[in-house]
Amino acid sequence: FVGVTMPAVRGKRDRFATPDEASILLGVLDDPTRAFYAAAFYAGLRSGEISALRWEDVDTEAREIRVRAAYCSRSGEMTAPKSQAANRVVPMPLALVSILDTYRAGLAASEGAERIAPRTLVFTGAAGQPLRGTTVTTTARKEWEARDLTHVGLHDARHTYASLRSEEHTSE
Repeated sequence: FVGVTMPAVRGKRDRFATPDEASILLGVLDDPTRAFYAAAFYAGLRSGEISALRWEDVDTEAREIRVRAAYCSRSGEMTAPKSQAANRVVPMPLALVSILDTYRAGLAASEGAERIAPRTLVFTGAAGQPLRGTTVTTTARKEWEARDLTHVGLHDARHTYASLRSEEHTSE
C-alpha cells in the first residue's frame, strides 16, 4: 500500500513470510495443518474463521470462501464473525485452491464422502470438534523447528496475506 503509515506498534505480531518462504513453510506440513495455514496465508482468514469453515463455504470452482461464522476456542461455541465486515466473501488464489482441493480429495479417500458433505466442518479434531488454531500452531512449530525454519504464527500469517495482496497490486 502506497502512502499508508503503519502505527508504531512493536511486538510478537509484526512478522510476515515472503511468498517463497510461505511456500517452503507449507511444503513441509501435512494436512490438515498445511491446509489450515494456507487459508491464513492465502485468504487472510482468522484462526476462528478457519475453524468454523464448512465445505459449503469453500467454492474452489468460483475461487471463493464465504466467511459466515467463527469458532471461539474459549467458549467452544460457534459465533457470528468478529464484525459485520468480517462476514464476507474472500477470493482464493490458485495456490489455495490447489491445496484445498488436494486436502478435500484426501479426506474423501481416507474417511469417505460424508466427511466432505456440505454442512461438515472443513477442519476437525480427533473427536469431530472444530480444529483449534493452537493445535495447528503447535504442530506447525514442531515441524518447522525440526527443519530449522522460522515459525510464523496464525495471526502473522494474516500479515503475510496482506503482504502478498499488496505485491499482487504493485506488480499489475
